[in-house]
Amino acid sequence: MRNLPMTLHPAFDSAYRAAYIDLPSGGNDYEVGGEYGCYQTSVGIFPGLGAEYSVGFHSPEPGVALMSALLPTPGRHQLCVIERGTTYVGDVREPLSFTELTETRGMVREAIPVTSRGLLVLITWCDIVAVGKSGLIWQTSQIAVDGFSVKTVDGDHITGVSDADWHPAPFSVRLSDGFLLGGNQT
Repeated sequence: MRNLPMTLHPAFDSAYRAAYIDLPSGGNDYEVGGEYGCYQTSVGIFPGLGAEYSVGFHSPEPGVALMSALLPTPGRHQLCVIERGTTYVGDVREPLSFTELTETRGMVREAIPVTSRGLLVLITWCDIVAVGKSGLIWQTSQIAVDGFSVKTVDGDHITGVSDADWHPAPFSVRLSDGFLLGGNQT
């Protein structure tokens, strides 16, 4: 795992390096999400001042195309790992701190860094979740029954259209607190 390349999106400043790696011959140093079974992706992490280590992130087999990515968050030592839609967040200085962000329900399909607000916004099929320096900041109520698209992200709001195929409804989400106006709520 020497000299790990930076494979993270540069939107937020991070104090570590992380990269996808092949499964080490002795297995990963740590594993997260083992209840999901055999689907595992290995990530090598160099936390800056500590020793490098590897974590195996497990995920279920998704029924739809979902996101996989290594993403820095507004927290300099916090890494967001999305594996096949399942999201884990943890402090790289503490390998056992990685936990599943269950609010995304394993359905993340897009991530949008909003640097002006210090948020990593995670888009699922029916709602939006925001991660800040210390983890989960807010979650919207249900935006759509059958998916939505984001049209704009500005300094104050995310706008889009829910359920465009059968009952289009515009919506707006306030970035300060996740308050939802519009959409097709159930």
